Amino acid sequence: MINEILRGSHEKVKEAGALILGGHTVDDLELKYGLSVTGIAKKDELISHNRAQPDDIIILTKPLGTGILTSALKIDLIAEKDMQDALLSMQELNYFAGEAQKRFQATSGTDITGFGLVGHAVNIAKSSKVVFEIFSKSLPIFEGVLDLANDSVLPAGIFANIDFYKENVVEIGKINENYKYVIYDPQTSGGLLSTYKPDVVDDVLKFLKNNGVEAHIIGCVKKGAAFSSGTIVFKEGTFR
Repeated sequence: MINEILRGSHEKVKEAGALILGGHTVDDLELKYGLSVTGIAKKDELISHNRAQPDDIIILTKPLGTGILTSALKIDLIAEKDMQDALLSMQELNYFAGEAQKRFQATSGTDITGFGLVGHAVNIAKSSKVVFEIFSKSLPIFEGVLDLANDSVLPAGIFANIDFYKENVVEIGKINENYKYVIYDPQTSGGLLSTYKPDVVDDVLKFLKNNGVEAHIIGCVKKGAAFSSGTIVFKEGTFR
């Protein structure tokens, strides 16, 4: 198992065009592995989280639900074969999603990790002094996730995120309870959440599709008029 972990990390670091330098070991009861990244970025290519603008379109590049699926796997409710799509997704770098941000000048962006879709969306909306409108049926979700949520297979991180961010979320419409859990689900190796000007969205989606990335429009950016800045308005239905 250790050989496979080290081989896998070497392959992904090489794919990212980086090198592994140094390291240390931890003596613990639970097997764990991680990397920290050090590098140099070009100033004009940096994507901020505080420049989203009203009327921007919100794009997400990976489906949601890895926290729920891995929780189910840990307690043997599902087998590894039942979450192959999620496993393959977690192995994929966000390389082309990042390239799209640079090429088409994303107004803001971040990755989706432990704070869930809501937590990272709040960070952009609050920093940019705008409101995010996100639509439940427009969210990409891995197969089986909604059924598991319906059976209350939920990681503890969901409830931590709900406690921390619930005051920032306004629900409109009769949203299925399971979708509510998914937007708070802590993700492992999640996709990029980005905002783009409407006139480049078609080009962004085409570029990503041509490079094997299935991106989804999940909502849009609004002025902080009806709701205070930093609010996530979670609506029932699909975007447009």
